[in-house]
Amino acid sequence: MASIRKRGTKWQAQVRRNGSPPISRTFNAREDAIRWAREQDRAIDRGECSSSVVKLGGNLSVSEMLHQYERDVGPRKRSTGETFHLRTITRAFGTHRVSSLQPSHLALYRDQRLKEVAPATVVREMAVFCHVLKTAVDEWGLSLPVEKFRAVRKPSLPPGRMRRLSAEEHARVAEALSSCRNPIVKAVFDFALATGMRRGEVLSLTWQNVDFENRVAFLPITKNGEPRRVPLSTVAIETLQSVRESVWREKALVFPTTANAVRLSVVE
Repeated sequence: MASIRKRGTKWQAQVRRNGSPPISRTFNAREDAIRWAREQDRAIDRGECSSSVVKLGGNLSVSEMLHQYERDVGPRKRSTGETFHLRTITRAFGTHRVSSLQPSHLALYRDQRLKEVAPATVVREMAVFCHVLKTAVDEWGLSLPVEKFRAVRKPSLPPGRMRRLSAEEHARVAEALSSCRNPIVKAVFDFALATGMRRGEVLSLTWQNVDFENRVAFLPITKNGEPRRVPLSTVAIETLQSVRESVWREKALVFPTTANAVRLSVVE
């Protein structure tokens, strides 16, 4: 039997049938939730079971839950960093059973990881783990005390850095990048410094979204999911003009290279 209920600003559809594991999914629109629930009911009547639904039960391992999350939710995420965090968490919790999982396990994980990595990394890993649990509750019908896991104390973070490169530092970096094997890297550096844009935003910028007349770069997709417009300073405009006149001017991307290429660029 399907039930539709509102959770905050979204709608959750849940299907419970004898002989089948409970399944649920959250939608932005009520009509989509109703449509999905009807499709699942018909699939169960035909003896079918969606491959995206885990057979939930008392013997479900944390590893299985994490892999299910990576298959179902991972492709919808723009950041690849979460995949790395999931693999780290899997190595620590993979042999545990979901039914025996306790907030104390997360606290022990926190303390151990703080001996290995920075507090900011531990905070991100804990956030990913709690989101996996919330997804398991909201969409897969698992019963877990998510709020108790969220209440586990997070590591304290150091104050953020509030400074820019000095003129001397800028000159030294620019000189080093001028001899870089990848000629685009220096332009990426100059443009990022002039605009304050993130690396991913810079590398995904297209000529179509550069407005030279109004001196604005449009970013349709950002880290928080909201589009924004970035004012372009004189230095930013000069960098773009230099790039446009170079050998890669025919490319759709302003800076046709990858994040990994930028990170691994070697100074000769």
